[in-house]
Amino acid sequence: MTDQPELPPEDILRAQVLGVSELPAFLGVKRTTAHVWGYRDQLPPPDYPSVNGFRAWRRLTIVKWAARTGRLPWWLKEEGAKHEPPGGYKRPRRTKAEMEAARAAGQA
Repeated sequence: MTDQPELPPEDILRAQVLGVSELPAFLGVKRTTAHVWGYRDQLPPPDYPSVNGFRAWRRLTIVKWAARTGRLPWWLKEEGAKHEPPGGYKRPRRTKAEMEAARAAGQA
């Protein structure tokens, strides 16, 4: 058994346009995780604001975003490597004051 998520289906791996329903499989996350990213405005702006009433992105937009934010799954590492920041992704750290403010606001 491995800790790595399984590869998504071939049709999703080859997709050039990804809707909200394809993002979880493409990035190897749960549907709720992708939903929370959207709810918190953590996803990049959609390339196509309405495809059948839902947001959609070009594959490259999602790969670049995932590389910049450290959310790139292992099966996209080679494709995303050229889009990672120099020196790789470093998770931003919050200061103690920022943590206390977030806790006080109920966002910790």
